[in-house]
Amino acid sequence: MNRTKSNDSTSKFIKDKIMDSGPDHLWKVDDFPNLSPQIVTKALNRLYKKGLLIRISKGLYYYPKKTVLGVTDPTHEQV
Repeated sequence: MNRTKSNDSTSKFIKDKIMDSGPDHLWKVDDFPNLSPQIVTKALNRLYKKGLLIRISKGLYYYPKKTVLGVTDPTHEQV
């Protein structure tokens, strides 16, 4: 039970960090060096499934900027 609560708070921390950084950023497990890679992977995947992030490739996610024309793609320089 404590493990689930800990995972939930870690997932919230990851989501909050992504949201606070704003759109148009790439994210990967290495961006959270003090956290368990497995938990970060699961949290990023959940955010992808919820539509907040776009998966660019395995382990690489993009938080897109939303415009009136839709969402932005990362630039080649970002990837």
